[in-house]
Amino acid sequence: MFDKFNVKNLISIFEERDCFQQDSRHHVTIMIDRKQLDLVIHFTRISSIVLLDNAQIERPKLQLLLEFRLKCLYDRCRIQARKEMISS
Repeated sequence: MFDKFNVKNLISIFEERDCFQQDSRHHVTIMIDRKQLDLVIHFTRISSIVLLDNAQIERPKLQLLLEFRLKCLYDRCRIQARKEMISS
């Protein structure tokens, strides 16, 4: 399922340099249902225009409900590496 070597490599990078969330190389591409996105925008109290503004220095923190299901399109190894770091 995951490339174990890639996951271990990512863990060492995250431990050394942290995740640097502002760096787009550390972003994970996801899909979210439109109704769920509307709820996220409502709960976070931001507009969709702000959410889509790529010129922002700091990305908004989104509030997701636990029952939301996001579909990860790429970078599953990054997610697995972060999970393993958190659980250890």
